[in-house]
Amino acid sequence: MIWLTEGHHYFHKNIIKYTNRPFNSTHQMNKVMTERWNERVQPEDTVYHLGDLALGNRKKLVSLRERLNGKILIVRGNHDRSTTSLRDSGFIVIPKGYHVIGGIKFRLTHDYGSNPRKRYIYTLHGHSHPVLPIEEYEGVDYRRKSINVGVDYWNYYPLSIEHIKEIIKGEFK
Repeated sequence: MIWLTEGHHYFHKNIIKYTNRPFNSTHQMNKVMTERWNERVQPEDTVYHLGDLALGNRKKLVSLRERLNGKILIVRGNHDRSTTSLRDSGFIVIPKGYHVIGGIKFRLTHDYGSNPRKRYIYTLHGHSHPVLPIEEYEGVDYRRKSINVGVDYWNYYPLSIEHIKEIIKGEFK
């Protein structure tokens, strides 16, 4: 199975306040997000993480990687450590840009920015955080052909590629 997600901000105390996340501490937030990740993602699955995975030193990153299921490919976000730190911690760093996932060509990026091919290709991204609570699918913009896969939009769960395909089909109902 293939999963996509973004914006966990593990170990980031201030993200709770900035986005009104329903957690009392980073420990509680990290625990719930890890449980929800592993509830869906199996060890043999692949996860595309579109940035802002975690703050913290290499020791924290290694510990986090050991607790998360799946092969994790990450597009580095503005709050992530260096590419070297991510690789040394067991993550596979991939470039932002165009990737075929589940038979569909997507533009993967941390921050939406501009999409020169937006007429034809969906952009999967994160970076922007809503002030919670929000309704499901508020991270979907059919006009811009973009889906924000950030955890704040999806109750702290990763999205399966099948779920993303269903979202895209909804445009044509």
